[in-house]
Amino acid sequence: MSEEKKIQYTLTQIKIATAFYILFIVAIIVTITGFIWVIVDWLLGETKITQWLFSLNPGLIIMIFGLLFSGLFFIIVFSYGFFKRGRKRILIWTFKAKEVDEKYIKKKAITIIAFAFLVSIIIIVIGLVIFGGMLIYSIIISIDPSQTVITFSTSQLCLFIGITLIILDGLGIFVINFIKNGYYLVLKLIGGLEK
Repeated sequence: MSEEKKIQYTLTQIKIATAFYILFIVAIIVTITGFIWVIVDWLLGETKITQWLFSLNPGLIIMIFGLLFSGLFFIIVFSYGFFKRGRKRILIWTFKAKEVDEKYIKKKAITIIAFAFLVSIIIIVIGLVIFGGMLIYSIIISIDPSQTVITFSTSQLCLFIGITLIILDGLGIFVINFIKNGYYLVLKLIGGLEK
């Protein structure tokens, strides 16, 4: 029996992993929808998608909706098929406990160092996210200086929300993993320095 099968997770941990997995699948569906929508908007130009759609043959309209629903159905079946495996991977990656040497367990100095290290890494990640947002904003403003407020079409907003959900999902998993295993990382560094 492998080590991964022996680990018992709490109900809260299982619920958190399930929420992260479901959020990831929803984010993928929203991102794919936004991506297709942006391409259709780009191909149609000034024509509204509803005007273009209702100008088509009714059989073609039914076929387009059938394709959209079959794609959505495929994504749902695919995500359901990988549900247990995906949730298990998230559980293993975020909540797997690390073995800590006994001499480090109750030391206040090491606990303070580990906490400060974790907080500084989280601050760095927040700074990178803000920097990325400001960089994207400055690039858009440099393209069109008269535009001081970024405006998105509905399709671009859908794509932006999907990508943002994927990033937030990944950051959430990273933060939980880092909080659970960051202490171990600091202890590993200190143990390596002591040798």
